[in-house]
Amino acid sequence: MTNSIHNSPFPVWEEGADLSSPLAMTPEEFQRLGYALIDAATLALRDLRARPVYQRVPEDTREALLSQPLPIEGQSSEDLLAFYKKTIFPYPFGNDHPRFFAWVNSSAAPIGMLWKLAATITSPSMANGDHAALYETYAVIRWLMELVGFPVDADYPSDEGSMGILVEGGSLASFHGLAAARQWAAINDGWDARKEGMQHDHRRLIIYATEEGHSCLIKSAEALGFGAPRIIATDSQFKMDLKALKAAIDADRQQGLRPCCVAATAGTVATGAIDPLEALANLCEQEGLWLHVDGAMGGFGVLDERKAHLYIGMNRAHSLALDPHKWLNVPIDCSALLVRKGKWLRQSFSKIPSYLWLEAGKGFGGVLPGFAEYNIKQTQQFLAAPLGAVLRYAGRDGLAHMIAHHNTLAQYLVERIAEYADLECMAPAELCIVCFRYVPSERRDQEFLNMLNKRLTEMVQERGKVFLHHVMLKEHLVLRACIMHYATSQADLDALIDEVRTVGALCMQEHLANFPSTNIEYLPSQRVQHNKELAD
Repeated sequence: MTNSIHNSPFPVWEEGADLSSPLAMTPEEFQRLGYALIDAATLALRDLRARPVYQRVPEDTREALLSQPLPIEGQSSEDLLAFYKKTIFPYPFGNDHPRFFAWVNSSAAPIGMLWKLAATITSPSMANGDHAALYETYAVIRWLMELVGFPVDADYPSDEGSMGILVEGGSLASFHGLAAARQWAAINDGWDARKEGMQHDHRRLIIYATEEGHSCLIKSAEALGFGAPRIIATDSQFKMDLKALKAAIDADRQQGLRPCCVAATAGTVATGAIDPLEALANLCEQEGLWLHVDGAMGGFGVLDERKAHLYIGMNRAHSLALDPHKWLNVPIDCSALLVRKGKWLRQSFSKIPSYLWLEAGKGFGGVLPGFAEYNIKQTQQFLAAPLGAVLRYAGRDGLAHMIAHHNTLAQYLVERIAEYADLECMAPAELCIVCFRYVPSERRDQEFLNMLNKRLTEMVQERGKVFLHHVMLKEHLVLRACIMHYATSQADLDALIDEVRTVGALCMQEHLANFPSTNIEYLPSQRVQHNKELAD
């Protein structure tokens, strides 16, 4: 069934208008298709636990998707929906399932799904102008500041006080934070990084991060001309080592370099570790450095009153990256960067050509600056719509309850792991991430355990009963369970334990005879005691 502009069933909504547009749709068809799509989404949510968490795309489906030709004539809305129901919906990424524990990719809360549509009804841009969506965005950013305890000045938003932007992903949030740090350092040293570029006649600006920091910090530093960050050692808790940081700063100064920014982490993606933020804030203040905190994964953990003490000092950061599309279950993409002084973002990105110039309060000119002045992007999505819907629907108390529940579930998982001699916790579970591995009594050599747990991960993913992935902690390849889905329960974690142990035993049967042995003493009784100590 096709649609041609010469015989179009797509009349525009007004009587007597041009009927030739291939994108116009009657109100009746829009409603019919919308209801059908909502029905499909409702069915998927209702039957979520009945389907595999993940299943590979069949080879014929994959090839059909890759080789499909560009349509010459338009397809009907019914055909479009049928295509998605047959080809796309059955083979998801998997993060919509309560038993998806792999990466820090949470599900979209149902309210966020619906308000993602609401955001596109008028399809506004937050670049500039006098329209309601822009002012809603300013309010929602302020709510984020209040939610995590970031300073909100009386004259928010302002260049001399707090400011924030919404962007599509935590990587972009940290990119903007490090760009602001670059301009701040350059201006304080008497030059302009934006106008002059990162020239060799200025001292090289140095960023400090740890190996546990997100890869976006490295990519952003490289893209902004800093070069690779100094990688600072971590302690036994996988947190930034303050003595190593101070030594690196001193060594760089002796070399004639310019220490610029410490990129700390409030919840690493590998273990959920929170760097010593208060001590880092003190050190940055003493040394004249910008403090950027990547709270994309774990920043909202401050809402759990049992964990709030770990976040002391986060409110002193010069810039803070947050990912509502992670722990708040807002649909992808929705991230935020908050800054203590808006001018450093504005000086880093503001550029208004004549065709975009508006006078405040006249014509389309708004009473607040558009977000394009604080952002590398000109066109800005209405990201505040689904975010604001989640914040309104749950409220602060509801979100705090959910986050505390996830942290409680993580401790439950640690306790379950401690029950078994063939499982071993590998890092403290400070937030909602648990790192552990399968450790059969027959083999303890490190190379074998790494290989075994890698193969275990692959088999678990392929079987589709639960979904998790692995991560390297020092020389250990370990399993990592991230608990961030709004509907995950203790029963889901029990299923995770059962599946890991079942698949671990299958992997032993598959590989034990084919892998060379080295003898490393490690008694099951010692392993159980180690697990119980971490659980306590």
